[in-house]
Amino acid sequence: MLGSNDAIVSGSSLMIGVGAADASKQTILIAGVAGAMSMAVGEFLGLLAAPASLQLVAIAVVTLISLGALGLLGGRLGGASVGPAALRVTFGGVLAMTITAGIGRLLGIAGL
Repeated sequence: MLGSNDAIVSGSSLMIGVGAADASKQTILIAGVAGAMSMAVGEFLGLLAAPASLQLVAIAVVTLISLGALGLLGGRLGGASVGPAALRVTFGGVLAMTITAGIGRLLGIAGL
């Protein structure tokens, strides 16, 4: 579900959204780090905490929570409105995961 292309797509969508609001290097860096951390934490905790039959659900739930939390953090540290920042990061991450899972399913290489 969360392959190597997810981080690229998710990070890119995050950077575009943040860059449109505030193009300072510091803000874009904070947003990128927050996005990377949310993906890493979501993947790690999802695999660590769940039995094999629930790993996909656990990964999705923990990733969504992490995306929202780190979107809030990135918005706060970057001086942006935290609500829209959290929604933007969460939506971008969900969109990236959905696209990646869809492509994997079309190519027959998804573990879904």
